[in-house]
Amino acid sequence: MKFGTIGAGAVALAFGREALARGHEVVLSSRRGPDALVDKVAELGRGASAASVEEAASLDYVLLAVPWRNVESALKSLPAWNGRVLIDATNPFVETSPKLVLADLGGKGASEVVAALAPGARIVKAFNSIVTARFNEGPVKNGGRRVIFVSGDHPEPTAFIKQLIESFGFTAIDLGGLATGGRLQQAGVRSPVATSSNSAITNTGGAECAPCKSRTFGEPGIVLELADPSRTSSTDRRPGADRCRACADQRE
Repeated sequence: MKFGTIGAGAVALAFGREALARGHEVVLSSRRGPDALVDKVAELGRGASAASVEEAASLDYVLLAVPWRNVESALKSLPAWNGRVLIDATNPFVETSPKLVLADLGGKGASEVVAALAPGARIVKAFNSIVTARFNEGPVKNGGRRVIFVSGDHPEPTAFIKQLIESFGFTAIDLGGLATGGRLQQAGVRSPVATSSNSAITNTGGAECAPCKSRTFGEPGIVLELADPSRTSSTDRRPGADRCRACADQRE
């Protein structure tokens, strides 16, 4: 599979490394143009290339990995999506300094907003609920596997992204459609945190992200490790463990 990326920051590069290692191709893009991405393409190595945003977005599977304030401009004036898949890895922060400020989405989920900006795209929410630094450490922690959550309204691409995540070595858990699952994943939404019990998902109180007050699913916070189905999730006690993925990434 050849994946395009809209954005070429830490999230896109982390995704690209894993995809390339599994034999896929990755086409990076950014608003600065392909010439500005020469060093990043070289860093990723064989199978990586750079193109315009329009060219990258013309591929069948495209990762959206830009700051929230750039989402609208990044998706504006792109070719008709016609059912191509947009993997939404964003979190809705409109400001990151001196403090994190969540966007007022008018009661909508972030991925629902993305879907409205990319009419005709099949949206899959993924890769937004795990800290990029932890993602780069790999899928295994203390004998268990780290979890990446997925949600989407279209079964085929959602299943494909789940399989892709599993091929990276992580455990993929489907939270349902965008209206419910997508909101559970995004920063700033108070939501229950899942634990594993015989491979089922049950609700617990979870851990609260200190800056944005969300209930976090991925790391830091609650880490699901499913190597042993009888194990339950445990709280991550590292420095910064009181932050959701989006807050931790902004801090780093």
